[in-house]
Amino acid sequence: MEVNIEMEGEADKFVSSAAWVEITLPDGSRPEYLARTIYMPQGQGIFRFTPALNSPVGQWTITVTECISGFHEQHKLDVR
Repeated sequence: MEVNIEMEGEADKFVSSAAWVEITLPDGSRPEYLARTIYMPQGQGIFRFTPALNSPVGQWTITVTECISGFHEQHKLDVR
């Protein structure tokens, strides 16, 4: 799976940054292998991961936290 990440600064300009990305599974756990820091040159980066065949089904939460400001955003993903 691929998650495209974009971070805009003032005046709608993309700025170089880094973000901490982690995934929370339906049971509330946050496996280390599903978390990492992504460098975003010019405000854009890609988080890639492959769910295991025995990964739990249900609603996963992807949280992206910008490393300098602490701004974060979450999105839900239905895994079947």
